[in-house]
Amino acid sequence: MRDPRQLVFPLLAAVALAWTLPLLPGCERKAPSPADEQAASTRIAPHFVDSAPEHGEEFLRTPVEVVVNFDRPLSPGSRIEVTRKWREAAGGTTRLSEDRSSMRVSIAEDLPGKYEVQYTARWPDGSEDVGRFSFSVDRKLGREYEDMTGQAQVRVVLKDCAFQPPWIVVSRGTIVTWLNEDAEAHPVRSDPHASHDLLVGLDTGPLVPGAEASYLFDRLGEWPYHCPSRYPEMRGRVVVVEPPAESAPATRAVP
Repeated sequence: MRDPRQLVFPLLAAVALAWTLPLLPGCERKAPSPADEQAASTRIAPHFVDSAPEHGEEFLRTPVEVVVNFDRPLSPGSRIEVTRKWREAAGGTTRLSEDRSSMRVSIAEDLPGKYEVQYTARWPDGSEDVGRFSFSVDRKLGREYEDMTGQAQVRVVLKDCAFQPPWIVVSRGTIVTWLNEDAEAHPVRSDPHASHDLLVGLDTGPLVPGAEASYLFDRLGEWPYHCPSRYPEMRGRVVVVEPPAESAPATRAVP
């Protein structure tokens, strides 16, 4: 049997080497670059078409739902997982569309920070593909949104191939009207492009010059939209919040 004392020196040498390696030229660990971090946080699964949110998007309010679309029918067991700071942020189970081309899940919280999305697409043959992306919520973006709360109706003008104003905050129950003052026709449709199924009812059809169309926003949250013919340059957002609480009526003292 080998004398245990003969193992002491190799062990001490290994410990010394472990402490010395970080100090040797060329042995220091390089910090990941932004490109490395982005590559690590996004992975597109086969048959992926589009998603809302898109990878890397920033929002004032947390999106109400995450939607992922495919060009191949999904099977039960497909799922979306949403986390923030390694904690579950999704509320409820993943739902498949009637034609099984998309899946979506609600988000249960409205907190700032970075959200990680991982989706698993299960196919009819039993195989699975996994993809991932991320988005973030930053309250500081509020400075870039125009506050239009407390109004029953608001107007957004389409001019110079842009929505003016592009980002607005309205009260729940507000009617938003888009008026086309541009020289070409512009449809207004919900994100993502080109599935347009985050907010299915938001579809004005082509608005010719001088035409207008309206939509009633009665769901809380942040709703991105765009002009499909001018995507991705021509984009807008509507943040829907609870209307300001009315002051309680004054009470008269009973004599």
